[in-house]
Amino acid sequence: MNKPTTTTMLAFASLLASFAAAGCTDTPTNEMDGYLAKYASDPFGPAPLFRPSTCQEIVDYIPGLADGEYTLYVQNEATLRWKAYCANMQSAPTEYLSLVHDAGMNTSSYVSANGSITTAYEKVRIDPASLTIDIGDTTFATSTGTATHNGTTLTSMPYGIAMGCSAEAAMNINLRGTQFRLESALAQFGTDVKTTATLSNDRKLLDMTATGTCGWVAQDIYVNPTSEAEQFRLHLSLFPVAM
Repeated sequence: MNKPTTTTMLAFASLLASFAAAGCTDTPTNEMDGYLAKYASDPFGPAPLFRPSTCQEIVDYIPGLADGEYTLYVQNEATLRWKAYCANMQSAPTEYLSLVHDAGMNTSSYVSANGSITTAYEKVRIDPASLTIDIGDTTFATSTGTATHNGTTLTSMPYGIAMGCSAEAAMNINLRGTQFRLESALAQFGTDVKTTATLSNDRKLLDMTATGTCGWVAQDIYVNPTSEAEQFRLHLSLFPVAM
């Protein structure tokens, strides 16, 4: 059977809305009423029958959609939903998590006698299956300052990293406004490391500092704290939505 065109589906969704306005409130929720007409809706709303787990599933089902915020469902489960930013929808759909990005929020830094650099993240790339952040993806990040480390010029710092070499560096992870949280503060690595950590009661806000010769904080021992390469090394936990 041929899949309905986007125009047909939109028209049907509009008709459903007209019925509801006229008092026909017993129209059952279906794919068009529940997802197409509300694909960028509040993730706390009613779960539709079509529960995509990736941005690719969305664009496969409804071709032509633009980049933007969409609700995804881990393993297609109704209660495991979260709001993703789907980028590159017409080429290579990729999932990102939008973050608050006011001054000092969601920043990573490097500080040493050879300079300092701070990277601020507006969105981070996230694997929709494992809910792990690619801390090296700087597509939606900006950096200020200049620094060199072991002869290498740094242009950015990975997400969730504070690295200080005989100086104190700071980082912030702020997941408020999302369905995610951390389970604990990050671990410390390096030589002669000293760190401070403040984790909020809701585990959505983490501030840490690090110093040493050199010292840094990260969730995973295998993190390269100065690398811009792909590093899926920061795992988040998802709050289920009550039904």
